[in-house]
Amino acid sequence: MAGRGAGEATTTTSDGARRLDALLAHPDRKDVEFVDKGKYSFFRYRGRRVSGLLSPLRRGLWPRYDYDVANSRATKRFSRRDPSLRRRSDGAERGTRVHVDIETFTNYGKDAIKKRGIDLYTLKFLLALRKWKLRPVVSELAMFDSTIGAATNADLLCLDHRNRVVLIETKTGYYASWDRACQRMSGPLEDVLSDSPCSQALTQLMFTKRMVENYGTHVDSAFVVRVTPDGVYTEKLRPEVEERSDLAAAYVQQTRPTRRG
Repeated sequence: MAGRGAGEATTTTSDGARRLDALLAHPDRKDVEFVDKGKYSFFRYRGRRVSGLLSPLRRGLWPRYDYDVANSRATKRFSRRDPSLRRRSDGAERGTRVHVDIETFTNYGKDAIKKRGIDLYTLKFLLALRKWKLRPVVSELAMFDSTIGAATNADLLCLDHRNRVVLIETKTGYYASWDRACQRMSGPLEDVLSDSPCSQALTQLMFTKRMVENYGTHVDSAFVVRVTPDGVYTEKLRPEVEERSDLAAAYVQQTRPTRRG
């Protein structure tokens, strides 16, 4: 299915494909837009600028995690094995390249990715998808969650070999600090997750899955896929975490700053 634009419908008739057809054609999706200005980007919902997903999650669920310390440790530890990680911003820049690569490959096809070139980490990721028999369908799909007043892009929606819908959250950084936590998550997730980058990614995945399903499309399975110098690893969204998604959304909503005036 690679080669379709993000707004086009599939032509297959499997159950999973029908569900993704319905998601792509959902009329409410036209209300949310991702705006990329190059040096900065943002979301609009019904013409009004809205927050991205990570800001309210950081504020509400892991407010005291120290990103500067974690990223500094990761860069020092892995720069010797990975020459591309010489600056603290290199990991974020690579993540952006990989996400753009995946979007280009999925939504516009192989020829488009050949023209712009491909990052080594993207190649690792695509080879892993082939090994797992996952077929990319749509990437960077913009959605809005009215409960928390935030929007996000679903990194990648795939169909597996049995035509089930698989949601993937892609990560390319936090090498040394992936499992390192400062403390527990806040609110309803406190007794099931720490605030480590791994848990943060799983929480982000949980909220993205919730958004997809709020648009009426059931997701059969959801994974964080982490690409590192050593290989490609997965973390599955666990039921004991996912069952608290509505409680977590209500908690995040309570931590939103109130508008004056």
